[in-house]
Amino acid sequence: WDERKHSLDDFTLAQKRFDLLKPFYVDCFETFCRISVVAAALEGIILRKALGVPTSKRLMPLDEFYVKANGSKPDILKQLPIGDIFVPFIDHNLRNGLGHHAATYNVKTDSIHFVTENLSGQKQHLLPYVRFCETVVRLYAQLEVVSIYAYWLRLSSLGIGWNPN
Repeated sequence: WDERKHSLDDFTLAQKRFDLLKPFYVDCFETFCRISVVAAALEGIILRKALGVPTSKRLMPLDEFYVKANGSKPDILKQLPIGDIFVPFIDHNLRNGLGHHAATYNVKTDSIHFVTENLSGQKQHLLPYVRFCETVVRLYAQLEVVSIYAYWLRLSSLGIGWNPN
């Protein structure tokens, strides 16, 4: 897949369903981050033979990792073998911009506009609508991937083998 040859930049979508996609993205994001807690805990069992999330300095209690802001989780997850299936999909700026009702669709520019705020102040974001839709689809696809992992774990804990056929 050559990104230069297969770019969505020249495309537009005839139907805009921003009001439907916005909460869908937030729900997928939150579910995705919850599954990352389970995956990180399993890495603790695999790597340290203990329940917790391995960090460079210690084994973080699971409750502590669970309540961490989702924007802080990628820094911990990227240190783990499972980091590459989670970290690229955790866009806390987009999630916060959408989830706190700060995002709007601009018809003239065919883009999403949202604002994020932290201790440094406010930051304006502009995302082409087709890129927003691509982000939603990619997150949903990755959620399906990690859901299969979570489902397999559930079956394994019950002593049932999984047959994908």
